Amino acid sequence: MRAAVYRGGRELLIERIPIPTINPDEILLRVVRCGVCPTDLKKLGSDPPVSPRVFGHELAGVVAQTGTEVVDWQVGDRLVVLHHAPCGTCHYCRHGSSAQCPEYRKTGLTAGFEPAGGGFAEYVRVGAHVLNHASVRLSDPTSFDVAALIEPMSTVVKAISRLRIAADSVVIVIGQGPTGLMFTGLLSLQGVRVRTVEPNRGRRETSQTFGASEAFPSVDDLVSAAQRAGDAGSRGADAVVVTASSATAIAQACQLVRAGGQALLFGSTHPGSSVPIEPSMICAREIDIIGSYGTDVRLLDETASVLFASLRPWSRLISHVLPLESINYALELARNPESGALKVLVAP
Repeated sequence: MRAAVYRGGRELLIERIPIPTINPDEILLRVVRCGVCPTDLKKLGSDPPVSPRVFGHELAGVVAQTGTEVVDWQVGDRLVVLHHAPCGTCHYCRHGSSAQCPEYRKTGLTAGFEPAGGGFAEYVRVGAHVLNHASVRLSDPTSFDVAALIEPMSTVVKAISRLRIAADSVVIVIGQGPTGLMFTGLLSLQGVRVRTVEPNRGRRETSQTFGASEAFPSVDDLVSAAQRAGDAGSRGADAVVVTASSATAIAQACQLVRAGGQALLFGSTHPGSSVPIEPSMICAREIDIIGSYGTDVRLLDETASVLFASLRPWSRLISHVLPLESINYALELARNPESGALKVLVAP
C-alpha cells in the first residue's frame, strides 16, 4: 500500500509498505480522510520522534477486514476511531484525569512501524482497545470530510467541559485557526458571548460566522474597545482560552481574565517554554490557570451529535482536501496561516 513515511527531517516520503496484518480482535480500516494536526507538524519540527513512522490520527474510513473474534463490525461499515483510549479503572481514570492514564498514552492505530496513528496511509490496523472504547459508527449519508473533524472537536468539547461558564458569560478566544473556530462555535452555541482575537483578517472574519459577537486583530484593540464601551468587558472575561503555544498569549490571558475567572491553556505542549506569573494574581484575584489535553471518550457521542447537527458551518473549517501524494504540500499549508488554509485533509 502507499504511505507517507517519516524518516527524519520536515518532509514525508511516499513509499510502498506492506498492508498491516490484524489480530483476531482487530480490524483493518481503509482510510478515506485524515486531517493534518498541529501535533503532526510539531513532530516534524521541534520534537522529532525516532523514525520510521507513519503519522496521522484525525481519520475516518471504512472497515476493510475484520478479525475472527470481532462481532460488532462488518466489512463496509463506516467509522471514526481515535488513536488513544484510557483503561477506565486506574487512579487517573477514577479521578477524572483519563488523558493522564498510562493506557491512554499508548497509540492504538498503526499503518506499520512503531504505532503513530497511521492515517497518512491507505490502511490502518485498529487495535481492539481503541476499537471497543474510542470509536464512532457513521451513518451512510455522513460526509467523511466532516467526520474527520470528530477527533479534534472532541478535544475542544473536553476542554470546554472544564470551564465554569453560564449563558451570560463572556469568553475571549485567542487564536482563530481551526481549533479556535471550534471553540468559538461550540461556546456560542451555549449562549456565551464570545470575543475573538486573531491577526489574520480572513480567520477573524470567519470567526463571526461561527458565532463570535466581536472579533479583534489584537489584544490591545479588544481592551480599547471594552474600555470605550464601559461594559462588562472592562471587568475582564469570565474565561480566556489560548489556542496557540504562545508565551505572550498566555501572559495576556492572565491579564484579560476577571477576578475569579479562568485562563485555559490549550495546545501549549512545547516543553521548556516558560511564562512569568505573579503569584498574587492567582491568590488574591482567585484566577484559575488550567490546561486541557487530549480527549474524553465519554464525550464522543456528544461531539458527534453537535458536529452532525450542523448548527454551525463546520464544513467551512475544511479548506483543502489533497491526495496522499501531496502530503508535503498539505503540511506546508497547515504550517502557514497566511496561505488561507484552515483544516487540511488528506485523501489516501
